[in-house]
Amino acid sequence: RTALGIEPSHYRARLNLGVALERIGQPLAALRVYREGLDHYPGSGALHHNLSTVYGLLGRPDAALRHGRRARELGFRADPG
Repeated sequence: RTALGIEPSHYRARLNLGVALERIGQPLAALRVYREGLDHYPGSGALHHNLSTVYGLLGRPDAALRHGRRARELGFRADPG
């Protein structure tokens, strides 16, 4: 959060914060972080992928599929390992 306070558009800090929030059981907070990230990086496959994951956790399959498709369109491939 500190890095985002200094530089709100910091890409890696935003991704890391969102993942951390997911891991501690705060999917709504992660959702907000990722959606704000799209304001700065609308072409980020990773942000769309992470949004897909969070929407799935929140029981919103339509949004999860939409963002998952967009992530693939942008060339994002999840690391299998």
